[in-house]
Amino acid sequence: MNEKEQREFDENILKGANIAFQRLVTEKKRVNGELVFSRNGKIFRVKASDLDKFTF
Repeated sequence: MNEKEQREFDENILKGANIAFQRLVTEKKRVNGELVFSRNGKIFRVKASDLDKFTF
């Protein structure tokens, strides 16, 4: 795999991960659910409806 193919592969992986995350958030909003995140070893929950306030 050359450099261009590797870059395209990496971009496709990121696009797929973003699509999957957006679908997850949409579904959690539909059922008024929460998502669980971890940052610096701290675990916290966020209501899916509150995610519009954050940027990722």
